[in-house]
Amino acid sequence: MFFVKKVDPLARVAYNFDAYSALYTGLYSGALVSFVPAVARKIGASDTQIALIASAGSIGLILSFFWTYVSMYTKKMTLFVWPRIVGRGLFLLTPLVFSPIFFVGIVIMSSFLEAMGNPSYGAIMKEVYPEKSRAETMGYIRTILSVAMAMAAFLSGKFLDMGNETYKIVFPLVAVLGMVSVFFFRAIPVK
Repeated sequence: MFFVKKVDPLARVAYNFDAYSALYTGLYSGALVSFVPAVARKIGASDTQIALIASAGSIGLILSFFWTYVSMYTKKMTLFVWPRIVGRGLFLLTPLVFSPIFFVGIVIMSSFLEAMGNPSYGAIMKEVYPEKSRAETMGYIRTILSVAMAMAAFLSGKFLDMGNETYKIVFPLVAVLGMVSVFFFRAIPVK
């Protein structure tokens, strides 16, 4: 994977899984984050529904203090993995979308579930990467994530321009990629 030779040899196994996870997460996020509000508008969402979509991430983060507390008493990897699989899997339902409110519900529930694992992510990174090179290693991961997001946004934008209902193909496809990314992350060896 990219940058692997620059990573501390003790962290390379974890880095490889994390890098593949970042690649697939970038493809998932780039196709969704950029276009969820645009698709909602295409299917007739009101301004209030667009506002709910825009604030969906914050809705999930409101309970961060609670998820931090929960992560101290549960397996961090479990708290990270399962809510994300379910949250990303919700976009498999987009071919069944029949109204804007159903679509908005998918987005809000997905964002809420994604936020559950955020405190666990930081704790997992602290365990798998040596302190002296953690920031640098995570920087490589973020670079992979960002490049994948940019590519996915461009490609999915082109595909979504082909018709009003192409999101019913794009969103489930990238949902699968997002779920695959979680399985790569789950493979990271945690002490």
